[in-house]
Amino acid sequence: MNIDKGKGNLDPERPHISDGKFDLVEQKYRTLVDSMSEGLLQVDNYDVINFANNKFCEMSGYSLNELVGKVGHLLLFDEDEHNIIEEKNLLRLKGIIDTYEMKLHCKNNEYRWVQIGGSPITQSDGQVIGSIGVFTDITERKIIQKELQESEKKYRDLFEKSGDAILIIHNGKFVDCNQATVKMLCYKDKKELLKTHPSELSPEFQSDGEPSLEKADEMMRVALEKGSYRFEWNHKKANGEIFPVEVLLTAISTDNENKILYTVWRDITERKKTELQLAKYAEELKAINSIKDKFFSIISHDLRGPFQGFLGATEYLVSEIDTLSKNEIKDLAGTLNLSLHKQLDLLNTLLDWSRLQTGDFLIKSETFYLKNMIDDVIVPLELVTLQKRIEIINKVDSNVSISTDKNMLSLVIRNLISNAVKFTKENGYVRVFASRNEEFVEISVEDNGVGIAEEDINKLFRMDLYFTTDGTSNESGSGLGLLLCKEIIDRYKGTIWVESELNKGSKFIFRIPVKV
Repeated sequence: MNIDKGKGNLDPERPHISDGKFDLVEQKYRTLVDSMSEGLLQVDNYDVINFANNKFCEMSGYSLNELVGKVGHLLLFDEDEHNIIEEKNLLRLKGIIDTYEMKLHCKNNEYRWVQIGGSPITQSDGQVIGSIGVFTDITERKIIQKELQESEKKYRDLFEKSGDAILIIHNGKFVDCNQATVKMLCYKDKKELLKTHPSELSPEFQSDGEPSLEKADEMMRVALEKGSYRFEWNHKKANGEIFPVEVLLTAISTDNENKILYTVWRDITERKKTELQLAKYAEELKAINSIKDKFFSIISHDLRGPFQGFLGATEYLVSEIDTLSKNEIKDLAGTLNLSLHKQLDLLNTLLDWSRLQTGDFLIKSETFYLKNMIDDVIVPLELVTLQKRIEIINKVDSNVSISTDKNMLSLVIRNLISNAVKFTKENGYVRVFASRNEEFVEISVEDNGVGIAEEDINKLFRMDLYFTTDGTSNESGSGLGLLLCKEIIDRYKGTIWVESELNKGSKFIFRIPVKV
C-alpha cells in the first residue's frame, strides 16, 4: 500500500481538499474497510498496531481501543511463534509480500487458525513505514483438514497393520498394497510387488482347471456388478510356491474409466490343511466302523460257529459213551482238542488285534538274535507240520540281531509261518530268511504252496475286503492274521508286501527299522 503525500490521497494537510471532503473520503474508506469479510490489521515497522477493522476485532475478540498501541505479536500470538512474526516483519521492510498460516490467540483464550496475506506500506519515495495484514479465518478448514488427516491415518494404520493382505486394484492394475501383502507373497518390498502384473501372482490354471487370467476377469466383473464378491483362489508367491487364499473384492468405484476394487486376501493354507485332516479323520472313522463291523462278524461267525460242532460232538459223546469203543472216544477227543486249539489261536489273534485298535499294545524294545527267536516260534507249530509233512527251514544267520519288541515281532512271524503252512501241500517246505543293513532288517517267509492269484493279491491286508480261503487241508481262517501283521509293522514304521505266483508259492516280505 502506497501513501503518497505528494498526491495527498489521505493527507489532511492538502490545501485544495477541504476538511469536510477529507472527512467524507476517510469515512468512505473506513466503511469500505469495515465491510470486508476478512480481518484487516495495520502495524508500523515495530509491529505496533495502528488500525484494525471490525472483522478483525470480531475475529480476535478485542475492541479497536484494546488493539491500537499494542505490539501485535506479543498480544495476538504465542511466544513460540514470535520469531515467525519478526521474520515476516523483516520481509515487509524489504518490500516482500507473502501469505502464511498462523494460530491467532484470541482474547477469550481461544485460538483461530488464520491465513495472513502480508503487504508492506510504503511512502511515495518507496520507504516502508509499516505493513498491513489481511486475515482470513480458516479454522473450519483446518478442523476438516485435521479430521481428514486423522481419518486417513486411521485408514492407513488399518491398511498397513492388517494381518490380511490388502490391495487396491485400479482398472485391472495394482496401485497400492500393505506390508502383509509383501510378506505373504515373499517379495522384497512394495515397490517390487506393485510393478508386477496381477497375472503373475497366480498359476496358469486354478484348481477347477479354468485359466486364471479368464477367471480373474470374471471374478472382478461379478464384484463390480454386485458390489462385493467372496471366493477362494490359488495365488503364487515370488518363489513360485502355490498357496490358497480367501478373496474379498469390494467395489469402490464402478465407473467405466475409473474401476476401483478394494481387495482383501486371507491365507487359508492352515484351514485347508484342517479340512484335509477332517476328511482324513472321516475316512479313518469310516474305516474304524468297518473294522468294528468286521470284528463282530468274525466273532459271530468264526468264533461262535464252531461251538455248535463242539456241542454236537459232546452231546453225542454223552449219549453214546456206553456204545463207543476206546479208540472212537480217543479219536473224538483228539478232534475236539485240535478244534479247541484252533479256536484258542483265533481268540488270541482277536484279542491281540483288538488291543492294537484300542492303543493298549505297547512296544517294549529289547535286543535279541533273530534266529533264536524264530526257532522259538517254530516249536509250537511242529505238530501241524508233522501232520502235513512240511519242513520249516530257518535260514537266518545266527549273527543277525535287532532291537525291538520281541513279543510283537514273534506274533508277526508266527502268523506268516502259520499262514505259509496252511497253504502248503504235503511234503512241501516253508523257509525264513533275514538280512540287515545299518537302518533296516528285512525278513521274508516263503513257501512252495498253492500261491495267490494276481487279482487277489491286492485284497490282502485290507479290512474293507473280507478275503480268506481254506488251506490245503481245509483249514479255515478269519483273515485277521495278515491284518494284524500289517498293523504291527505299520506301528514299527515299516512296510510289508507279497510276491506270489499261482500254484508255485508265495513270499511274504516285511522291512522294519533296526531299532524301534
